Amino acid sequence: MVVQGQLFEAAEPVVSVLLAALQDPLPSFVKFGIGELLFQIVAGEADESEVALGNGELGSRCREQARQGLWTLYRELWSGGLGGLAREILERIELDAVRLDTIIAHLKE
Repeated sequence: MVVQGQLFEAAEPVVSVLLAALQDPLPSFVKFGIGELLFQIVAGEADESEVALGNGELGSRCREQARQGLWTLYRELWSGGLGGLAREILERIELDAVRLDTIIAHLKE
């Protein structure tokens, strides 16, 4: 899946499972674990063994998969449910920097 920032093929399908898990009420330590793993995946890039197999775009695909849960991550940012992890994840996947900056500015008010 992910080892020291290097992604393996299992990472891509795990993203949707992690996002789905965030839909349910969970203890904070569980949410943090989900957030940490999701961050590691969206911040990672394909391991050279994956690149050799023609899977060099794995990191980009994982970030695209995470964008499917964009509003779930914004909800977590707004509620503080993932601590600072929601912001760190969104900073890596959000294509609309103005939207993210605007929401972060409103959180500080």
